[in-house]
Amino acid sequence: MSDELIQLMASTKKICNHLHIPLQSGSDKILRLMKRPYKQEEIIKKIRKIRKIMPDVAITTDVIVGFPGENEEDFKETCELIKKIKFSRLHVFPYSVHKRTASAKLPDKIAETEIKRRAKELRKIGKKLQEDYRKKFVGQKLEIVVERVKRAKAVKRAKDKKNEELVVGKTEYYFTVDYKLNKKTSNNLIGKIIKVKIC
Repeated sequence: MSDELIQLMASTKKICNHLHIPLQSGSDKILRLMKRPYKQEEIIKKIRKIRKIMPDVAITTDVIVGFPGENEEDFKETCELIKKIKFSRLHVFPYSVHKRTASAKLPDKIAETEIKRRAKELRKIGKKLQEDYRKKFVGQKLEIVVERVKRAKAVKRAKDKKNEELVVGKTEYYFTVDYKLNKKTSNNLIGKIIKVKIC
């Protein structure tokens, strides 16, 4: 994630305002066991630098829970770091053993029930962060790439009964919106970029 790339993203409309930066863990101990070449402080500094140049950028991440040796303190460290950074979306992966990996030989395996509990807790945090991030854009007009068109339920308006359709698309900040059209549209909108007001 070089300074040149950050500057390029900030200066062009050809790249979406979204970065996926895999965290994997918020514990330096676990990052070391995973053989990750960074510490949590480096992640914090890098993201601060990115947001100084692109304040509204969507930053999503991957997190693995239940890695061998991850105790409750390590897990809490991860949760606190994720809340501190305020990622716009989390992809939570419960750790599972693969025989040919180095981690399969590590001691202090975590019980499957505990891994599931941690994954559930992290997903709850992720859902809240995702909702908070989306709320920042309410009332604004954003570009979306139309992914599909779906028929909404028939509604009554005055004396008429109209069939409405919803345009479903991904915004330039990597969250999905449903946008209601007041008149029938067609599937030729799919793949097109349109502007919609976020509600």
